[in-house]
Amino acid sequence: MKNCPFCAETIQDEAVICRFCQRDLPETGIGTDAVSAAGNGGLITQSRHRSWILWPLLFAAVVLAVFLLGNRRGHDGVISSPDRPQAYSGLTPTDNPANEMLLRASQSERARVLLGALETSGKPCETVVSTYYQGILEPTGAALWNVECAVGRSYAVLIMNDNGGSTRIMPCEQYHLTTGTKCFEPL
Repeated sequence: MKNCPFCAETIQDEAVICRFCQRDLPETGIGTDAVSAAGNGGLITQSRHRSWILWPLLFAAVVLAVFLLGNRRGHDGVISSPDRPQAYSGLTPTDNPANEMLLRASQSERARVLLGALETSGKPCETVVSTYYQGILEPTGAALWNVECAVGRSYAVLIMNDNGGSTRIMPCEQYHLTTGTKCFEPL
């Protein structure tokens, strides 16, 4: 047993942190990085970082960075740019085959197709109340549709300009926070 040099409480000989005052205990011995014999009762100590404070801060910073980059890159999102999407003037709505099919469909058929996309992606929606075509996004030529569900939920549905007409779906609230664009308004 030994006494803590800071609070004078009795602690274990092997202790590296005092259980009473929570301070790092000086390491004694030869070959330490920084030696300080003055001001601490003549003990030889090694300067040490308080990593118990730095690690949680570093962890929080990494989690925040991953969250922000994840939102920016569109994890389960509609677009990969943090900027507001703009209608793409170089493409017409019929340049996207899946979008062309939706534009030609009746309202009930369009609601059925978009409901199927929501169900496939696991988004809750029992009945589609209305659909809204927002336009084509640059530079991909993807079509942006909005779906309002009977239970008050609404979604932004991005229909990619690819052979399969793949989709990306997110709640309208999240879409607005991510892009600055509101659902059910023209681009």
